[in-house]
Amino acid sequence: MTNEELKIKLDEFLSKNKLSGITLANLDLIIKISELYLDLKEELADVKFSSVDLENYKRLDLFTKIDLVKKIFKKYNYPISNETIDKILSDGTIDFREYEYDKDYLPSMHEGIVAGCAGIKDDFRFISIPNSGYITDAVIFAHELAHYTVGIPENTTDHMVSESLAIFTEFLMEDELSSMGYNEEMKYVRKLRFKNTLNKSYLIRIMAFINVYFTFGDFEYDSYKKLYGKMTEESYNRELSKIKDYFASEIEDLHPQRSLYYIFGCVYAYYMYDKLKSDKAYINNIYQAFSIPYRTDLQSFSKALGIYKIESDLKEAITSYKTELNNETKTL
Repeated sequence: MTNEELKIKLDEFLSKNKLSGITLANLDLIIKISELYLDLKEELADVKFSSVDLENYKRLDLFTKIDLVKKIFKKYNYPISNETIDKILSDGTIDFREYEYDKDYLPSMHEGIVAGCAGIKDDFRFISIPNSGYITDAVIFAHELAHYTVGIPENTTDHMVSESLAIFTEFLMEDELSSMGYNEEMKYVRKLRFKNTLNKSYLIRIMAFINVYFTFGDFEYDSYKKLYGKMTEESYNRELSKIKDYFASEIEDLHPQRSLYYIFGCVYAYYMYDKLKSDKAYINNIYQAFSIPYRTDLQSFSKALGIYKIESDLKEAITSYKTELNNETKTL
């Protein structure tokens, strides 16, 4: 693919809104956040799920998991009551998907965790939660209910903000399950969240080249150097080749935006979690950030949380998690 052909593909990519206007307006912010995860690359390199002990993988019954979610939401004063949770459990808003406890099910598991989702269909807000029987269902339930609590996301800013609360709530549930004796399992679950987010950081190069294209209208090395001066020309050519490989696919098959929600959400979630550990009153900052008008744009949301400089404030969160990773089990 020539540079001119790449321009045509990129123009098509942008014309089909594969990256939202909010993302394109905040490219520098998203690139800086994505780069933070690279500090965890060595620590997370060997994180993996082993299928050997699937039959012995820890389980909890559905009612216990529901009670755990209620307990967490009440403990941290989430703006949703037990009565409301009971209502959406009974009226079909929360849909539990049943699975068999056997080895044949493993291929549809995501490295030991069954995914859930929250969304809107025909104006109906719903939460779809796995009932695989595994303890990780409680983590996913807490995650998806957090989405519902602050409103099912409807635009890019909503998605990024909502994902940060959902993952933050995961961390709270992991702590609760750890206190019940599932410490090693929960360490693995948290590592997996960061590992999967780190794996999405390949998008750094795509956003960087888009930024160069927006600024200079080309993909020349000299243009790239003006924005990102550290890279050698040899490295630049390797990165450009990877960009061309990425855009060699059909544009309809490219879906980078969703990955960016997790890149934003995971580090913001750990920042909130880390602050809350040292200051229980920080929960008030969190609820303020998730209220109107603070949550309507990324800058106001960040400031309400006390995040003013990405390079230092969020870097501290990554450094804190890196410390947590020391001497922990990497394989479950």
